[in-house]
Amino acid sequence: AQQRMGRAGRVQSGICYRLYTEKYYADRMAAATPPEVMRTNLTSFLLTLKSLGIDNVLAFDLMDLPSVDALSHGLESLYALGAIDDKTQLTRQGFDMATFPTEPRVSKMLLVSLEEGCSWSVLGVASALQVRSLFVQPRTQRQRQEYEAALMADRGTLIDS
Repeated sequence: AQQRMGRAGRVQSGICYRLYTEKYYADRMAAATPPEVMRTNLTSFLLTLKSLGIDNVLAFDLMDLPSVDALSHGLESLYALGAIDDKTQLTRQGFDMATFPTEPRVSKMLLVSLEEGCSWSVLGVASALQVRSLFVQPRTQRQRQEYEAALMADRGTLIDS
């Protein structure tokens, strides 16, 4: 709330409207948003640290330390996926998983699909998991026209093949 108020008059004079009561602001809103490392699944973060050669992730110097439960869950997930061994050392598969710009579970799925010979099918599933919504909803007339043009181009490609 304070950050938004500061932005209201940054470039030119402005007004900040708050859509909640002062009592709600004082009683229920946190003074600051907790850091992302405290709010998210740490599996990808831990895999990245391991791939960078940081063996003891518990001793890695973070400004805000995540809970022991969050770190344990991340390490357990990596172990279950085969990314680390029982000594928490990165495995060959873990190194390969770290090269993908995806969550470790999706990376594992893609690597196994190569072994099983079903990459094209799994690629569709993996790409669907990487987006927030599968359905495009053009908001403006121009976006709608661009969307329809892209659909027509795709249909033409399908007809030609």
